Amino acid sequence: MSKATIVKIPESQLGVALHTALRKACDTEATTLTWNIINIIKQGWLDYLDLVGSEWDRVKTKQEAIELLQSSAEELEFGCSERNSLKLSFRYFDSDDWEVFGAYLFYEAK
Repeated sequence: MSKATIVKIPESQLGVALHTALRKACDTEATTLTWNIINIIKQGWLDYLDLVGSEWDRVKTKQEAIELLQSSAEELEFGCSERNSLKLSFRYFDSDDWEVFGAYLFYEAK
């Protein structure tokens, strides 16, 4: 029996994977709020993805990915309503929300 290999998604798929995680896997008030903000206001989401993407090559594990998601949320600068709303919604995430939000960033390849 061959052992499954854990594979990190490519940077180009970050937006789809994170958006999918919010839609399919996250079900708390904080993640629902974030989902709605992303669907109403696109620029803040694109700014967040730029921050995550700029460090994605350094990520080797799911835990590192979750830490990057969290630190990128903190680094998102205030300044426009799009970024402000998204940044504040992330502050309501608990550790379980971050874990589920990062769930689609790695997959098993057989």
